Amino acid sequence: MVGDLEWVARMSDKARAQANGTIGEYIYPCPADKRCLEALELDPEAFKAIAVAAHGDDDLLHAVKSASPAIREGRHEFSTARK
Repeated sequence: MVGDLEWVARMSDKARAQANGTIGEYIYPCPADKRCLEALELDPEAFKAIAVAAHGDDDLLHAVKSASPAIREGRHEFSTARK
């Protein structure tokens, strides 16, 4: 977790790995990434650019919150917990 955002830490690691060509057998965006990105209202390429440009978790958190319409407008809801 980065700040109060679930899944963003794992997703950002995979996005950076894909950008660097080191993702191996992992998948970005995987189905869980897609659900998170949908909740953030960000497309995978936009998130990848944010993840690559971020200098640490605080910078990543600020950039995602600034870029996400759902967060800015108070509509963001995402959890990895099964219902």
